[in-house]
Amino acid sequence: MAKSNKVIVMSGKPVVKNEDYQAILEQIDSVRVEVFHVAHETIIKGKLEMGEIIAKQKLFGVTELIQSIAKDLQINERDLWYCFKFFENYKEIKKLPEFESKAISWNKIKKMISDPERAKKKCLHKNTEMICVCVDCGAKVKED
Repeated sequence: MAKSNKVIVMSGKPVVKNEDYQAILEQIDSVRVEVFHVAHETIIKGKLEMGEIIAKQKLFGVTELIQSIAKDLQINERDLWYCFKFFENYKEIKKLPEFESKAISWNKIKKMISDPERAKKKCLHKNTEMICVCVDCGAKVKED
């Protein structure tokens, strides 16, 4: 007889937001932050390596190579340019305080590359809008 892989969810005690619950929240959040950090770090290392490959090759012009790679591998050409620029400017970019934080992402690095002065300034969140998340499907919905 085959073993069942069904997960049984049992009704139990209601969630009481006490110290135990807070400890669970902190554990989950800690894991979440670490997982995203590792994922972002892996992407960033890969983008740097791609940029290095493009920068160190001597057989082709950079523009021609990037265009050809983008077409053949169906990779966004602009993203390949960012990889190349990331490798070229890595020494400067890694000096920025945000680069060493767990909040770093490929999008933030692209922002640093495209506008280094703006990247040095802290965001003051002046341009915001209210967004609600549907509890049924998780879709983000703008509030009017």
